[in-house]
Amino acid sequence: MPLVTLIRPAFGIFFALTMVVQAFACGYIGIKMLTDNQQRGIALAMAAVLAIKGASIGLLSGVVLYFVIEHKFTPKVVDHDVPKSVSCG
Repeated sequence: MPLVTLIRPAFGIFFALTMVVQAFACGYIGIKMLTDNQQRGIALAMAAVLAIKGASIGLLSGVVLYFVIEHKFTPKVVDHDVPKSVSCG
């Protein structure tokens, strides 16, 4: 028991260090999954709202930001009347 008594005051430090390493690893992996700066900006804004306001508002802000910034609302125009030119050369 003397060893446990000696180490017990440092449990908070060990726990905090473990959480810091885990947060860094998760953040690093999450950022590597994103492909462009728009996605990184949305993720950063969503993380900030998540940390300050909570999970539901953070998720809602991420969805809204995705549709405002990333999603393209213009419909795709397909013109079936134009014949494709074929080159034989």
